[in-house]
Amino acid sequence: MDERRRLIVIIDDDEGVRESLTMLLEAVGHRVAAYDSAEAYLAAKPDAPACFVVDQFMPRMSGLELAATLRHVGETAPFMLISGAMSSAMVSIAEQLSVETQGKPLDMTTFLGFVEKAVKDCTA
Repeated sequence: MDERRRLIVIIDDDEGVRESLTMLLEAVGHRVAAYDSAEAYLAAKPDAPACFVVDQFMPRMSGLELAATLRHVGETAPFMLISGAMSSAMVSIAEQLSVETQGKPLDMTTFLGFVEKAVKDCTA
């Protein structure tokens, strides 16, 4: 086991999505921390995430609002915004924040490629 692996952070208010993504990533050897809201993540603030996978539509704080908050305080980890209703306006804002976007259901090849690249880049 590579002790240099960093954490994959999943934030989604849908328990099924959180659990399935967590199980998938753990099955391929990643450490995962999953949260049901942006506020729960901000309260826990784990060290050095390799990347973020965050749902757009959550109560209180959206995925883009979280991305803007984290970028404002200097977080540079790769960020993937996921949504079942991706709009061109969301994609435009995401691009301004250097956030990748992917619609639900997720394309697993793209999703796993994003995670693998993030982990490789932060452990190199």
